[in-house]
Amino acid sequence: MSTHGEPMSGVDHAWLRMESDSNLMMISGVMILEKPITRSALEKLITERLLKFARFRQLVVEHANGAFWKSTPILTLKIMFMSSACLAMVLTMICRHSRQI
Repeated sequence: MSTHGEPMSGVDHAWLRMESDSNLMMISGVMILEKPITRSALEKLITERLLKFARFRQLVVEHANGAFWKSTPILTLKIMFMSSACLAMVLTMICRHSRQI
C-alpha cells in the first residue's frame, strides 16, 4: 500500500474523474422499512450495516501520483446525515409517493 493510501481502481478513478459541479457521481439508496424508526435507530442500523465495510470509512485523496482511498477515523453519521428537518421532509415525500404506487 502506498503512503498515500490504497490505490484507487481504474473504474473508481474513472468515476471520480467524471464528477463535476454539474454532474455529481453519487450512489444513492432507499431503505423500505415496515414501520417508522427513530433517527438514533437509523444511525445504529447504518453503522452496523455499512460502516463495517472499510470503503464506507474512507475518503478519496488525490495526489500527483493518482487517487487513493485513505482510511480515516470512523466517519460520524452526524456528518453524513442531512439535518433532521431535511431528512423529515424527504421521508415524508417518500412515504406519500410510496402510497401512490
